[in-house]
Amino acid sequence: MSLKFEDLLTAFDLNEKKHSQIENILFEYGNLKQKLQNVEAHSWAFKKGLENHKKKLVTLKKEFDSIRSGFNSTSLDELIYQLNKENEGLKSFESKSYRNMIVNIAIASFRSKIVYLQLLIDIRSRTDEIKEIDYYFENKEQLIELLGL
Repeated sequence: MSLKFEDLLTAFDLNEKKHSQIENILFEYGNLKQKLQNVEAHSWAFKKGLENHKKKLVTLKKEFDSIRSGFNSTSLDELIYQLNKENEGLKSFESKSYRNMIVNIAIASFRSKIVYLQLLIDIRSRTDEIKEIDYYFENKEQLIELLGL
């Protein structure tokens, strides 16, 4: 069985994503919270996993809070500085005359960080701080602003 580069990217979660990490957390959190508010309407299997669903909700909230605290404690200038550093690192790896698997993984990692930093810069241009996750489900217009929709 041969190992393919695409399989490694998937294993290390370095593939390009259709939605940002923040969007995924918000969508998953909102969906799960809505399901938990109406447990009786769901299947037996869902009810059996109720404790795991509640744990997942707490985990998603912690992930969001981690992003939120990092965002709120970082200025726009710091984000731009980090973005420039990542771009420089990417250029240094892309300019290598050889490309092995490790170099390709490093390039994918730099690109992933760059996309994430660009997202944070976009969010910073729309808002000065990210509030708690439940705030956005109580204030839909703020959720739309956060996501840039």
